Amino acid sequence: MGQTLIELNQMGLSPLLIGVGLLIWRMERRITVIETRMEVA
Repeated sequence: MGQTLIELNQMGLSPLLIGVGLLIWRMERRITVIETRMEVA
């Protein structure tokens, strides 16, 4: 994950875009965790 952030920086993307991407990525991970918990329960 860290390496892709460095690549995005080299491409000239703003830190704001990277921050938004990280937020969405974290939200998606959280949703999948909730779904797996519901399947187990």
